[in-house]
Amino acid sequence: MSRWLELPFWQRYLVWLGDLLQGDFGLSWRTGEPVWDGLIRRLPATLQLVGLGFVISVLWSLALALMAARWVGRWPDRLVLAYTRLLAAIPSFVLALLVLQFVVVGLGVGRVLSGGSGATLVLAAAVLGIDRAAGWTQLLRAGLIEHLSRGPADVARARGAGPARVLVVYALPPAMLPWLTALGISLGGLIGGAPILEVIFT
Repeated sequence: MSRWLELPFWQRYLVWLGDLLQGDFGLSWRTGEPVWDGLIRRLPATLQLVGLGFVISVLWSLALALMAARWVGRWPDRLVLAYTRLLAAIPSFVLALLVLQFVVVGLGVGRVLSGGSGATLVLAAAVLGIDRAAGWTQLLRAGLIEHLSRGPADVARARGAGPARVLVVYALPPAMLPWLTALGISLGGLIGGAPILEVIFT
């Protein structure tokens, strides 16, 4: 490796790029082990964190959006809007540091990702999921409110359907189409945010 350090930067970059195309990711400057081996060893914990964070984010945003649309314009709706706007303004690493300080250190939970399992992993996944849920909640809430004012919902009300049934049966299915698309697009952001949380919580 040291012989490449004598080359200009652009030549070193071309050498590294050529090795990368051949599956050689080089050695870690921190541990000295092959980078690929380190990635493979840490990948299961990362995927576990991403998967659990995704589930938490989907369920949390769904619950908040349904609550906001059910009582649109009233205090539950205003509370959800204020909460999601505040959460959208806080970077995920800041939220992670706050949880680390007040929950992990303050309550003595311990290292969040030690072992990659248990209640501590749920806490790390919750930070990842709740951070992503803000935008998803606002999107689904807007779709629910839009479809609550359309024909099928009005017909259901005229036939005597209750507010909860109108919301879940007639407004939720069509409102979920753009929401599900956004979930798929945002999955890459969850994967990209997981290593940052792993660094903070270990």
